Amino acid sequence: MQDIPLETLMQAVADDLPISSRENCLQKIQHFLDLLLHWNEAFNLTAVRSKQDMIVKHILDSLSVTDCVSYPLLDVGSGGGFPGIVLAIVAPAQPMTLLDSNGKKVRFLKQCVHELQLDQVCVVHSRVETLKTGSFNCIISRAYASLALMAKSCRHLVAPDGEMVAMKGKYPQSELKALPDDIIVANIQRVEVPFLNEERHIVRMKIRQPGSE
Repeated sequence: MQDIPLETLMQAVADDLPISSRENCLQKIQHFLDLLLHWNEAFNLTAVRSKQDMIVKHILDSLSVTDCVSYPLLDVGSGGGFPGIVLAIVAPAQPMTLLDSNGKKVRFLKQCVHELQLDQVCVVHSRVETLKTGSFNCIISRAYASLALMAKSCRHLVAPDGEMVAMKGKYPQSELKALPDDIIVANIQRVEVPFLNEERHIVRMKIRQPGSE
């Protein structure tokens, strides 16, 4: 991917952004990438090192879920800000919480929120299992845990009609079989990330409510 011109990659990013706020979003994504490259040298936020690879594996990958989420949103294990910071840039009026248990990553996320003026974003330093408050229409995770562990760890924070959205690579056949009986898989969607020759699937799960069939 490093031989693909930056201009080509950023055009792919632009194509995935809302037309009405495209220029502003692009500027913030560029700023976010600069922050990520700078902080990554000292804090090892991601194993991806080149700007080109970050655009494909992180920015474009995060943009692939923009039509699959609702708000208020909780990004569990937000890490370097994927997909949370990217979604916050695209949806600046929507409330969201970025959660991570790693102090260095939390400091990075807070710096991003400050510099990018993402006033609708709250960054929390905690494990999801110990987070007691919150009711979210959407809880999303990217490479956080198995589907069963995500359901177990996050279910107490899902709003009554909310859902959990897991960003996965290959079709998670074995993980689906391990889900508890009260977890309903509402949808599994394969997505294509530009310039990424790897499988990507989005799994949307709901909790079966008492009395429902």
